[in-house]
Amino acid sequence: MINEEIKQKQEEERIACLEEIINNLDHPKKIIVAGPGTGKTFTFGSIINDRKDKKILVLTFINKLVNEMKDKFGDKADVRTFHSYCKKLLHKRNKHVDIFPRLNSIIREDAEILDKNIDIKNIDKKFQGLAEETDKDIKFYLERGDYYNSFSFTDSIYRLYNLLVSGEGDLGEYDYVIVDEFQDFNLLEVSLLEEIEKSCNFLIAGDDDQAVYDTRYSDRKYIIDKYNDPNFKNFELPFCGRCTYVIVETIREIIKKAKSLGFLDDRIEKRYECYLPDKCRDSETYRKIDHVTMQTAVTIPKYIHKEIKDIVANHQEDIDDSHKEGSEYPTVLVIGSGHYLKIVEDYLKKYYKNINSVTGSENNNTLNPLDAYNLLIEDKNSNLGWRILIEIFSDSKESIIEKTKDMEEDLVNLIENDFKENHLKAVDILKEYKKDNSIDTSFIRDLLGEDFANEILVELEKDEEKDKVEIDKSEPSIYLATFQGAKGLSGGHIFILNMNDDELPGKKCTNVKVSQFLVALTRTRKKCHLISNYWFRGAVDKKGVFLEKKKNSRFVEWVPKKYLNNRGNMGSKDFKKL
Repeated sequence: MINEEIKQKQEEERIACLEEIINNLDHPKKIIVAGPGTGKTFTFGSIINDRKDKKILVLTFINKLVNEMKDKFGDKADVRTFHSYCKKLLHKRNKHVDIFPRLNSIIREDAEILDKNIDIKNIDKKFQGLAEETDKDIKFYLERGDYYNSFSFTDSIYRLYNLLVSGEGDLGEYDYVIVDEFQDFNLLEVSLLEEIEKSCNFLIAGDDDQAVYDTRYSDRKYIIDKYNDPNFKNFELPFCGRCTYVIVETIREIIKKAKSLGFLDDRIEKRYECYLPDKCRDSETYRKIDHVTMQTAVTIPKYIHKEIKDIVANHQEDIDDSHKEGSEYPTVLVIGSGHYLKIVEDYLKKYYKNINSVTGSENNNTLNPLDAYNLLIEDKNSNLGWRILIEIFSDSKESIIEKTKDMEEDLVNLIENDFKENHLKAVDILKEYKKDNSIDTSFIRDLLGEDFANEILVELEKDEEKDKVEIDKSEPSIYLATFQGAKGLSGGHIFILNMNDDELPGKKCTNVKVSQFLVALTRTRKKCHLISNYWFRGAVDKKGVFLEKKKNSRFVEWVPKKYLNNRGNMGSKDFKKL
């Protein structure tokens, strides 16, 4: 039994930590460095309630956190993603602006046609590195973006930053700005935040141990620099009310191991303790992290299915906990790379209804005619809308784009009449569908072809059914996410895939890989399973050549043996009774 005196001491100390932050709200620059599950959102709510007469902006990198905080804070604060904030201010200045995630691919095609000396391939790197607006690639991109009246995510931040630096920008009238997940920001975003920092009371929060984005030039050094900046007052939230004792202690030991091997060497030292008043029962129920090595990846879903059946049979309270109103989370969260998740999702869908996933590519550059039609429903002269349709369907793309070199003529005036009239008819059909949910699909199919028509109709059906889905709270809810997509999530029972050394950490271990493992572990509210596999589909390839066994991830070896339950090797024969 856990000592009651320790629990009481933790309760008192957690209250003291929160009070210290509230008592210092008038300090102009503050930073909270705190591990996962330590109550940052609760703290933000306490700050907002204490300063309810002030205009407060809350910024974060993660959409899920925005939705969660909007539900909790209501209209007491303006809660936005960084990109949404930039769009709001640019919209205010430009009257109307669209953010189109695949704008890079459109402008790259334009460059191929209009000026082969322009390189758009690495344009985001230039934006995020604060290249000059006079740079030929940047200049071309910005001008084409103006022609399409559209910005990319990175482009929108770059534009707003340059407006502010030049004195032409408007930050909005906020008394307090709170920035969460600061470790996820890159140089461009940090530079914009430093402009915001000059004009209001400023609070940032984050954890350098959770810096997992290595594809967008974010760097944990920025939060470390702020922590070491004497102008910032530092605060802590040391108690984790999400994870069990074994998870928290494992995290502490893994960090020690990582540091001993030269990783996380510049990390911010911080307390991280299991908050026993909230986690006592779960900590006593789940005292180990399970590790299993499957023969093949295609058998992994059977293991997960077996464990979910055990939850249903023996741990109904875990299902009930996950469905509690106001604090819902997935009963089961599966974390891994996309090709592993797809196998798991396809299998589990045969047995469970409450399944959601984020398994698609985060960098999908495929253009969709529905994007164009939605733009043309709003404005039949939309240059971007017509540009998307030209890219997908027109045989005269190059000659049309060549006519836009001086950007003096709208695209709608440069395309063939038949092309224009057919697609405007499709726009009208879809516009009517949005009114009464009925649609004559024959014309759409004839115009676009089966593949595109089916894609559009599926998307429309998704929109129609989105609000009709009801969760059966008697059954476990299941969510599947990539290692990066797991940020902002938590789950009762966690299954971490890819625990093979050639996949996690891979050929080269880095701080980011260590952080990905830490983030995955700290999603755990109840129990965690680490899953390795010897092969993906089988021991031989298509030519009959024997494949070398995968080795267990070195990260498994970093878990202290006293906290690890090794369940050995399993194959199809172990699940015949399923």
